[in-house]
Amino acid sequence: MVLLLLFSDMAKDINDAAIANLTASANASDTVLTLTEANGNTVTITNITSDSNGNPFVGGSNVSGLDATTNGPGTSRLNLTRSDGGEVLIYEGTEHFRVNTGIASGHTGMYPLALNVEQGIRQGSVTVVNNIAARNGLTAQTGDQAHVLAAVDGEWALYLYDGSSWVKISDADSSVVDAKTLTSKFTMPVGGFGTATTNTLGNISPGAKITSVAIEVTTAFTGHSGGTPSIEIGTTVDPDQFVDDPSNDLTEVITFMPTSEYVYPSTETQDLVVKARCNHFNATAGVVTVKLTYI
Repeated sequence: MVLLLLFSDMAKDINDAAIANLTASANASDTVLTLTEANGNTVTITNITSDSNGNPFVGGSNVSGLDATTNGPGTSRLNLTRSDGGEVLIYEGTEHFRVNTGIASGHTGMYPLALNVEQGIRQGSVTVVNNIAARNGLTAQTGDQAHVLAAVDGEWALYLYDGSSWVKISDADSSVVDAKTLTSKFTMPVGGFGTATTNTLGNISPGAKITSVAIEVTTAFTGHSGGTPSIEIGTTVDPDQFVDDPSNDLTEVITFMPTSEYVYPSTETQDLVVKARCNHFNATAGVVTVKLTYI
């Protein structure tokens, strides 16, 4: 009688024995038996009873074809890690690596708590500073903005950094409709020294045009000496730039409408401060109102 021992039967018997960390399998053609020790330890097979012909299971003249002892690899293993805890990706052009090593891409670490996505539109920031000097001390990038509480003219202004310099995009004047009438009133007598007094009418933004000027005398100037009372309108540098003194006389009740078509250049970076100077020559009475309209 011939006893045919199938590898699939052997694998079943070994697995049924429930040996810790040991599994057995046979290939589809039942020509290969594979024993696997899950922890990589040595596999040792011990003979207990030989078959009816006196042949042992392993060893000389064995019936299994297996070695009595198969040394394991010990603690030497392939260990793939990623320092940031992210996924370990293995490029597989074919299935050979995964099939032959049993290693595939996987994730056993922590998912990132934050990501820096370097694409899309950069967000600029707005920084509040007290003055222009503080603005110039900022380390800015293109698109950053600076809100200056007191710019050169003492008003707030908003600037945009274009990559090389700060460009003013708004201020206290341009935040409202920048077309108005500036008004100032002089009532005699006035204190102080000299024969003239100066009031600030207001600021004109770059690109603005003066459309009209009115000098309205509601009470004639009297009691003056040394000259004829008059009004001059201009700037600190040029006091009669827009209206000179020969164009009006404050000694009679009348409204003067001198013509001015001045345009403040749009290339300027600061507002123009407009002033009105009343040459009163120590008049003891008199009232005049100056009105300047620009758009």
